[in-house]
Amino acid sequence: MFDSIQKKLTKAIDEINEKKYLKDLSKEDEKVCKISYNVVWVSDHVYNCALASSISHGKKLTPYYKDQADYVSRIMGYGHDSICAHSNIVFLVEFVTSANYSYPDLLSNLQALKYFEIEEIKTPYERRIVTELKPLEELKYISVSKRYFLMGASIRALRYYYTHIYKDALNTELFKVIHSIINLYSEKLFYKDIQALQFGPSYYPEFIQNMSDITKIENDEDDVNVPENRMIAKHSKVLYTTGKHDAVVEFVNYPSMYKVYNTIVNGMKISEESNDFEIVRGFIISAMFKTLTITFKLSHYSRAISQQINRHESAITQSSQRFINEENAEFIDPMKFVDKQDKQYIITMNGNTKPYTSEELGKELSSVYSQLIKYGMLKQEARSFLPINTATKAYHTFTIENLIHFINVREDKASQPEVQEIARSMDVLLRKVLTFDTDRNIFIDAFEERLKVDDKQWLETQEIYTKESMIPQ
Repeated sequence: MFDSIQKKLTKAIDEINEKKYLKDLSKEDEKVCKISYNVVWVSDHVYNCALASSISHGKKLTPYYKDQADYVSRIMGYGHDSICAHSNIVFLVEFVTSANYSYPDLLSNLQALKYFEIEEIKTPYERRIVTELKPLEELKYISVSKRYFLMGASIRALRYYYTHIYKDALNTELFKVIHSIINLYSEKLFYKDIQALQFGPSYYPEFIQNMSDITKIENDEDDVNVPENRMIAKHSKVLYTTGKHDAVVEFVNYPSMYKVYNTIVNGMKISEESNDFEIVRGFIISAMFKTLTITFKLSHYSRAISQQINRHESAITQSSQRFINEENAEFIDPMKFVDKQDKQYIITMNGNTKPYTSEELGKELSSVYSQLIKYGMLKQEARSFLPINTATKAYHTFTIENLIHFINVREDKASQPEVQEIARSMDVLLRKVLTFDTDRNIFIDAFEERLKVDDKQWLETQEIYTKESMIPQ
């Protein structure tokens, strides 16, 4: 009982202080605009981007932060900034404005925010309009309101922001917020190739503050310094095969959903016990799904299927046939997925007619590449003669919302069998991400509300996979 009374008193004091703060703002200017922010999730940018680049160029990645940072910096210097799309910073922005203020901060920054994921966390009108104030010197009322936006951006989106911001936006509160986030939560190496910004070199971000406190890793032979708070998501390998193929879907980066959720709730200063919280929670989870990203590594699957996945994601970095020699690359037999791998086809090649299975035909076509390389053709030209079902590997990054859409479309039985199996494994993995750090079902419930896969298909998926192999450790 004492705890309950104390909570009510604390809430009442907070409301009084907040109204006093808003009243002071309204006296300053009829057009009030104050912005504050809370960062709710930051990926390990260097690690993610180094992994993506290494798979593209066929390089082995070292475990040392400095080596990875140097590697990413070098790749960025070549103009390959697509690897930066595998990073993610998500932050909650609070706008405190007078009701007649038309969000000039958002409007003046709009062009530069092109590649941000932005979602308003809507609140009931009674909560949004905090108070009505009547300045002594005027005879009209000023309503002061609060609105919350969850914003997600990759380093690539932030680079675009820096190169497309207009000068008239430099004095806005929103620019100061985003500039501060870039300085504090991303490394300078991601921006140093930008030679001329519209507003001059004084705005170049410095090396992020929380990565300046570095420590030594034990058992590190080279004694390399690394950031103390580095967030490396542990991998969880999952075979998505049903015995037909041994492709692998693997976690690279995923957010801690419940920690992000709590940070947002605390940042909004909203109690889960309030009457309207159920409504607000739905908007919070929706905004999280649209801004948070998950990165998978897919290997030993066909290049043809990778093109289907590309349509649904925020970023892809794939093994480059321009840089990687494919003489020993495997052909992924599409007929294995429909149990017709033994069927023979009468094919005429170079005037000779003979029966081939689909796998034999694929290997025959692949052998042309090796011969062309032997006679001096460059990889970038010889790749034109490779079958589209040559095995590949890639990093795929999705927002959770896009991933759910992918699962809905590609787990459907009308889809190609190979991509169905990938979608099923991602379905299983996403469920683990949504539940591994909480025993509450709020994220799973929201996921299943958006899921169109029928119960029968999900039961089939459960039979394929073992739970133990998919739980992030």
